[in-house]
Amino acid sequence: MRNQLSRLLPLTLAALVWVSALSGCAGSATPAPTKVNCGDAFTGITYESADGVPSLTFGEGGIPASTTDEYCLFAEGGVGDPIKVGQYLTFNWAEYDQTGRLVESGTDTGEVQEPTAGHIMSDILTGKKAGAVLGIIAPYDATTAHLIVLQVASVSDEAPEADPTRAWGTPNPQINKDIPAVALADDGEPSITPLSADPPAELVVQVLLEGDGAEVAADQTITIQYAGWLWDGTAFDSSWSKSAPSTFSLTGLIKGWQQGLVGQKVGSQVELVIPPELGYGESGNGSIPGGATLVFVVDILAAS
Repeated sequence: MRNQLSRLLPLTLAALVWVSALSGCAGSATPAPTKVNCGDAFTGITYESADGVPSLTFGEGGIPASTTDEYCLFAEGGVGDPIKVGQYLTFNWAEYDQTGRLVESGTDTGEVQEPTAGHIMSDILTGKKAGAVLGIIAPYDATTAHLIVLQVASVSDEAPEADPTRAWGTPNPQINKDIPAVALADDGEPSITPLSADPPAELVVQVLLEGDGAEVAADQTITIQYAGWLWDGTAFDSSWSKSAPSTFSLTGLIKGWQQGLVGQKVGSQVELVIPPELGYGESGNGSIPGGATLVFVVDILAAS
């Protein structure tokens, strides 16, 4: 999504705060749905808004393949003065795959630049108001397309403050020598030194940086940077490679994350060593084999 978004939008992307599936949209600013400039590609794709929270439904065919960007202004918005060049927008977005499955979602901010032919966000949203909802069907690869939905949540003349991209807590000594040591690059990206010894049988939680924020609760959504490895040091996932933090509902994560992160403070960096029964069990998941012990380093940036 990050590459898709930066290609589509002529905005200077700044502070990134990730949220869940457009649930934090513009509330009472959300107008009644009205389709404008919607081509055949949007046939069967319906946008609705209940109590200010948008939702989408998809026809039997899902999202049609497209070799060029196609847009639909689901709702024109909204409240306040028309959007103009030089202002800063906060917009919630969600990306759906060919079948209509939610792939990723978040909130971005950016400065509105001069409208330029072919740049959808600037062309269409300049002159609209907070609450406007834009749908874009864009090529994903040679044979498929994704649907990206954006809603203008706020408009401001002032640039937003940058959000943190790494943990900022006070360093703790790495006491447990039976789990991989962690090293940090200049930008905060972690790496580990794997051990040849057998992995621990129980969950291990080691706080590397002690944050000064509120404690994470079990039912919260967390914004994090993270990297994950198998016990032998094989990397399998990382938010650092995606150029931005990620946001997840803690209740939807594996048990090792739920048990290891609840009670930790925002601003902390935590190393988790997760046995199979608290991870993906004997069945595994994608590139993670069955019975795998997992190692994660997680920077907790926000919780709500």
